[in-house]
Amino acid sequence: MWKEVNPISDRTWNPHEEKEIEGTLISIKKEQGPNKSMVYVIDVGEEKVSIWGTTVLDSKMAAVSENSKIKIIFNGLKDSPKRKGKQYKDFSVLVDTEDQTIVKQEKPLEESEEIQSEDIPF
Repeated sequence: MWKEVNPISDRTWNPHEEKEIEGTLISIKKEQGPNKSMVYVIDVGEEKVSIWGTTVLDSKMAAVSENSKIKIIFNGLKDSPKRKGKQYKDFSVLVDTEDQTIVKQEKPLEESEEIQSEDIPF
């Protein structure tokens, strides 16, 4: 019997078939594939699983450090408020609060937020 080898992980997560996934974030790969997408690799215990990034997922994962215990929940397709007639994949990203890994930042910066000089601690 033959099995195709995936150099990053054992399989790729399909949120339409599996609504949530949890494990330890073991690596973040940038500029992968023809669309130069993010790929997140999590260890779910018995295997390593690749998760392709999306605009929503990338924004939420920006606050998560490698080695964090995470859960990603697929909330389904949502209507885009900015692009009439288009939908996007919506996700929730949760971090294990009992895990000692430090989260990079409280939340990703919104496009309208600017860093002020008084916000810089040095």
